[in-house]
Amino acid sequence: MCRFAVALGRFNNAGETLVGIGNSLVQAASMDPYGKKFLSEERHEDGWGILFVNVVSSSAFHHRSVRAIFMDNPPVNIIRGGFLSNVNNDDAVLMMIHARAASTGTPKNIFSTHPVRAVTRDGFELYMIHNGSFHRDDIAREVGIDKDYAARFNDTYIANLALANRIKGDITKDDLAWLLKFVRTGGKSGHCIG
Repeated sequence: MCRFAVALGRFNNAGETLVGIGNSLVQAASMDPYGKKFLSEERHEDGWGILFVNVVSSSAFHHRSVRAIFMDNPPVNIIRGGFLSNVNNDDAVLMMIHARAASTGTPKNIFSTHPVRAVTRDGFELYMIHNGSFHRDDIAREVGIDKDYAARFNDTYIANLALANRIKGDITKDDLAWLLKFVRTGGKSGHCIG
């Protein structure tokens, strides 16, 4: 299973707090004793991604890579980069960061790294990170996504695409309850709409 962190709030020292969270995720992804013991996966090396949102200024930064989080341009550089230079200590910020350990047989491509992005019927962006798995083909069948098309992507990408297509206005409990019908394992996820 993947590893991820979500931080939302106002931080006295946003840069150092978010860098610390990023560093912790890099360490967990590079050598995960729990993953090794329970799931036979010691490293989360199938891509990574990050989403920053500054709620006050309504600005966002989204980055994904198919490289391992511990082998790529260090997330610390991305966290400290241009986005945080525009964040004041009293700004509300959201950070979603995810290190992927792909399930056996699932695609490893940029679309399948998290946070995945889709656009709702109203034109809002919807981001999702997920730890576990959905029944991808069941979701695709229910919403009319071609099976061959769905096979090119992982379950989270298809789930987010289907959820975005379902949402009218704000995301509701019914929308999330609908999605949860398709959870195969896990069920821990983060969503951001804006």
